[in-house]
Amino acid sequence: MAIKASNTITLIRVDDGQDGDPTGVTESATVPANPYSGMLWKCTGTLAGYQQNAIYRWNGSKWELFFFSALNVQAESLSAISADLGTVTAGTITGVDIRGSQFLSEYDVKEIGGDGNSTKGKTQIQSGNFTTTYTVYYDDPVTGLVGNGAFQIDRSGNISSGYTINNSSNTSIYKLSSSGLYLSDGIFEGELTAAALTKTTWINLIYASGFTTAEDNPCQYRIFYQLDGSRLIRFRGQFKKTSGKLPKSSSLYPFGGGGAANNFPSIIRPNRTEFGPALSNEYGGRIGLTTTPTMVINMGAESDYCSLSGFSYIID
Repeated sequence: MAIKASNTITLIRVDDGQDGDPTGVTESATVPANPYSGMLWKCTGTLAGYQQNAIYRWNGSKWELFFFSALNVQAESLSAISADLGTVTAGTITGVDIRGSQFLSEYDVKEIGGDGNSTKGKTQIQSGNFTTTYTVYYDDPVTGLVGNGAFQIDRSGNISSGYTINNSSNTSIYKLSSSGLYLSDGIFEGELTAAALTKTTWINLIYASGFTTAEDNPCQYRIFYQLDGSRLIRFRGQFKKTSGKLPKSSSLYPFGGGGAANNFPSIIRPNRTEFGPALSNEYGGRIGLTTTPTMVINMGAESDYCSLSGFSYIID
């Protein structure tokens, strides 16, 4: 049985339409010659008024930076992005390295307890320095100003802090450095140094010819470094003549001087002539120490020995 088709197929003429604008991003080192509205162009050159490697959009009259908005962005790596982000508001940033010119944190905190004051200030990290400047106030930062201060850790590791009470010329300061701890309350001041904390040793004095140690008690001195920066010099020990007794009323130079080589250490040179008692087994005598420095001793009676113990002075 034959089958006959009942439908028909009609052929019509199909003409090509007009080409539309190209899509995507055009990359070039120069401004495109014939832009169209919405065209995207990546500037790969160094042109005045344009950012290299930035993408621009033609708005019909000029090129403007192209921005996109996204609620969610997920990516394994953003290492290829290099951009000036401008002002960014963010939550928590977790990373390995954060590099920049400075960090700035401003605050205004009401202190808990105490006198109810508030502290307003800013903390800045820049050029290796950590600096905080602040004001303490009650109710109002201007009318209720209590005082102002600053705290810094510089790039060398030195720590300093200062605070001035409002309407006062006194500033409380402390500074901690490798040289010591400096303290000032605006009236009194001083510095705690490593030398002041060091237990110094006794050092032997060198005898001049004709003198020696008596009773196994060598003549020595010791320097005590004081908290106010001065030095306390103390002596101990006994000396005698290598033969005979110490004569009465004669100037004795047990450590040189008086025409002989001076063995007295210049490191303990006094600021002025110092005097003290010269103890002995008789009536004793007087110790004199000049700024040369030369130690001169006069005995009050002929003696077997002379003791320096008890003789001391301060070098300012």
